[in-house]
Amino acid sequence: MPEFRCGPVAELAATLRGRETALRDAAMRRAETLHDQIESDATYPFAFLAFRLTGLRRDYGVDALYVGQAVRADLRLLIDQLSRTLVLPPSDGDALSTVQLAAELNVSTKTLSRWRADGLRWRWIVPQTPEATGDGASAGPVRRVIGFTAQAVAVYTAKRGDKVTRATGFSQMTDAQRDRLISRARRLAHTTDATLNQVAAHLAKRSGRALETLRLILEKHDRDHPDDPLFADRTGPLTTRQKRLISRAHRVGIGVGKLAERFRRSRGTIYRVLLERRVARCQRLPLSCVPHPHFDRDDAAAVYLRPGLIPARATLSKGPHSTVPLDGLPLELAGLYVRPVVSADKIRSLFLRYNYLKHTAAQIRQGWARNAAPSGEVDRFERSVTQAAQVRSLLVTWHLPAVLSVARRHVTALERPASRLIELLELANPVLIDAVESYDAVRQPTFESVLTNRMLKAFAARDAADAGPAKARKREAAGQVVQRMIDLANESGVYLALSEESADDVDTPGS
Repeated sequence: MPEFRCGPVAELAATLRGRETALRDAAMRRAETLHDQIESDATYPFAFLAFRLTGLRRDYGVDALYVGQAVRADLRLLIDQLSRTLVLPPSDGDALSTVQLAAELNVSTKTLSRWRADGLRWRWIVPQTPEATGDGASAGPVRRVIGFTAQAVAVYTAKRGDKVTRATGFSQMTDAQRDRLISRARRLAHTTDATLNQVAAHLAKRSGRALETLRLILEKHDRDHPDDPLFADRTGPLTTRQKRLISRAHRVGIGVGKLAERFRRSRGTIYRVLLERRVARCQRLPLSCVPHPHFDRDDAAAVYLRPGLIPARATLSKGPHSTVPLDGLPLELAGLYVRPVVSADKIRSLFLRYNYLKHTAAQIRQGWARNAAPSGEVDRFERSVTQAAQVRSLLVTWHLPAVLSVARRHVTALERPASRLIELLELANPVLIDAVESYDAVRQPTFESVLTNRMLKAFAARDAADAGPAKARKREAAGQVVQRMIDLANESGVYLALSEESADDVDTPGS
């Protein structure tokens, strides 16, 4: 049962339903008369509506004006509720049941249901003939069905004459007509690149039939004749391989229009596929952040994403740089470990920003459906993840000198310190990335101390593994080692080649 749109009318309806039979009957008839006189675009004070429904003048304390369209809908609901409690024979108002009126007007009962939603009022009547069983409902022991009085039909016809004329003039499509339309659709499909909707629109214009009717006929034909479809490669869902090809082609710069033409689909279908693939990639992305109670505050974005949190390029270039010796490092490696010195407070703030961005992305993703999300929400998610990745790259690269310092101290007394140092640096990079991921800037000591402890444990484990019989090691060129280190870091989303000159490229909240 739908609800009343106007609150005071709902309260008045509850009062009217509780009155005796004669008063309910009178109120129902007043509601029918008022319904036929209300104009949808006009506004009416509640005092006027109450007086017309009850015949009494009193102050209800309601000064609001109500739009006629909403009032008419509420009056139809009121008539429905009151007539359910009355015994109204079809002879009262020359009422016809749904089945009888549909047969008289040559329309379907579904059409009458749509007309009811559009403004055709009804009442519940007690049928006197066994065939008038339309869409009835029970009210106690009396069987009632929906009925339409002659006055109700006349008023609706006067207001919706064009709609009634089109519906009553409708004729069912014969098998011969359907076969001719399918034949014409087949010629169009084979001689042009038109989509199913385009063919249906063309046939609808030529035949005078509804677009939706023809579209359903063409779709049904292809479902019923899978061996001889009209649109062999244009109906049915796209395969996983096709969606993957569409996504890959769009990433390399092929436009949506070209893809729609190539796969013989509408542009809207291509856009939906691209969004679906983006959502799938976002859903697969692992997100784990170190929580903080302040992340959910209303002003969290203004604090953690404030401009100036990341030092500008000019500041980094003029400030001090790492002083860790580069002796023994190949030239290919030396450039990675010359980094600016950033204060501990800046580092702590960046860690909080990094985890806040991941927290924001996770919150956005939680509100999505399984494989669907608004395009704007996906943009927000990807923007947060991209900014987080850029901050992580800065945190990793700015701590490379600390990695070199710990590794150099560990190989001081070993033979062939240069090769051993390169080996430990390659081992230390994944440790550095993992430490950035799990570091709690609020509860743990400085990041360098946490990183040092983790590296020493990793080095000790390697030393223990190498304590056995000496094994011949294959010597590799420094360039190969450097490239492998960079490739492994890139797989984790960290770009070791990022230098202090790239600090200005990190997105700000408004970018």
